[in-house]
Amino acid sequence: MGMGNGGMRRIAAMAGCWVALFAWGPSASGQVRPSAAVLAELEQFEAERGRFRRLLPGEEGVTAEKLEAYQQALAEASAAWVARWPRQEFAWRARLEALAGVGRADPTAVREAVDRAEAIAAVPSGLYFPENLSFLEARALLRHGLDLDRVGRLAEDGLQAELQRLDRVEQTRGGDPSGELGERRRRLRWRAALLQADAAEASGDVPSWLAALRELEGAAPPAGRQDRGTAAAYASAQLELHSRRARALRAQGETDAALEEYRTAVRLRPAFGGKLEPPRNQALLAEARSAWLSTGRSAEDWEAWVAVQRGYPIPAMTSVPMTAAAR
Repeated sequence: MGMGNGGMRRIAAMAGCWVALFAWGPSASGQVRPSAAVLAELEQFEAERGRFRRLLPGEEGVTAEKLEAYQQALAEASAAWVARWPRQEFAWRARLEALAGVGRADPTAVREAVDRAEAIAAVPSGLYFPENLSFLEARALLRHGLDLDRVGRLAEDGLQAELQRLDRVEQTRGGDPSGELGERRRRLRWRAALLQADAAEASGDVPSWLAALRELEGAAPPAGRQDRGTAAAYASAQLELHSRRARALRAQGETDAALEEYRTAVRLRPAFGGKLEPPRNQALLAEARSAWLSTGRSAEDWEAWVAVQRGYPIPAMTSVPMTAAAR
């Protein structure tokens, strides 16, 4: 029994929160529409994954240990998902996503997920996935320090594929008057440069590492405090950029220069006003403290210095009161 358009739209909305969107025929994607069987399996998968996601620890009281336990459970669940839906790209993408987030994984399982996802994706299903598969594959391999040369190539492949897609979109629209596509291109370049920089760092290839950092700097978002989203994006990017510069300098023995980069990163880290430092901030502060102590400076001086580095203030979330009619 086939599904009507209403059912298809409902699945598309559900999937958009997770891994896939329905592509409305050749004019949208150059692909055929997904079959009713694919849509039915996608709906089953989203329901299963939705139930699992409710186990994600909430913001209050979350710890690194709780997050790692959740990621480990997610990786185990994803193995069951690909066993249940072995021919579906959405299941293998979920597997890659889970493996990219877990601290420990069997290298054979990671490589299998990359290869299987790539092979299955070569056969069009009619589903459009927001994240480029090459980026997702690169993240999973990088997380476990595997095939680092391949990570760099995958990042470049994903970037070029997405840039070409956006070029086609711009041609169809007759331009980019709002600048939306330009911003999307910047974000893509940023993602690719992050992957390439981290792969070069992991492999110890300093020249490639420095080249990727220059690309990263050119793709960083501009400063802006117009709203919570732009402020958070800017601060997060500065943390990513300057902490990587600091690590590169420290690897070359330039500890004092590295400390200056850490100083910038610490000053520009996302600050949410009164809350505990989020995990990325904690990792940054631990790196900076290690560099500080390696120069012979004292832990007391470090505590005094870091206490006055307030971070980049992120505006509080705002809400619009509901009207009587809306209620």
